[in-house]
Amino acid sequence: MIRRGEQKDIDAILKIVEKIRASLKNQSIPQWQGVYPNYDTFYNDVQKQQLFVFEEQGQIRGFMALIIGVDPNYLQIDGKWLNDEPYGVIHRMGVDIEYQGKHYASQMMDYAINYLREKQIHNLRIDTHHVNTSMQSLVKKYGFVYCGVVKMEDHSDRDAFLLEI
Repeated sequence: MIRRGEQKDIDAILKIVEKIRASLKNQSIPQWQGVYPNYDTFYNDVQKQQLFVFEEQGQIRGFMALIIGVDPNYLQIDGKWLNDEPYGVIHRMGVDIEYQGKHYASQMMDYAINYLREKQIHNLRIDTHHVNTSMQSLVKKYGFVYCGVVKMEDHSDRDAFLLEI
């Protein structure tokens, strides 16, 4: 079941983040190797009602921030967005390492697409590190189109994608 995240979920999310952080490090993927994302990041997501969690048998298995509106990181792109229409953005998507391969990320992606359709928003943007093959594979599976490179707040580059829905 996917539902809105609550403040009480943050500790479980942070435990998953630590597992993901270690896995990314083992794969030589520099994503999430600093203090981001942290408690404050997810607390702000809860306050803005943009945190969603995948819950199974009372346990958090995955999470994502689904944001509607202009993302400051996406204002400048080395490339070109397919259009300038309103969009939603997925940030901070993660699945507990112990439950990867069970299609939870796909279920969260389906949820995000349906959520945006209900809101009459027909574009979904996402970014990921160019060596994060798991996320690259997910966006390609869904037919996202590579649009270019964006710079994040920490000045790191991310491959940016858009899906017209």
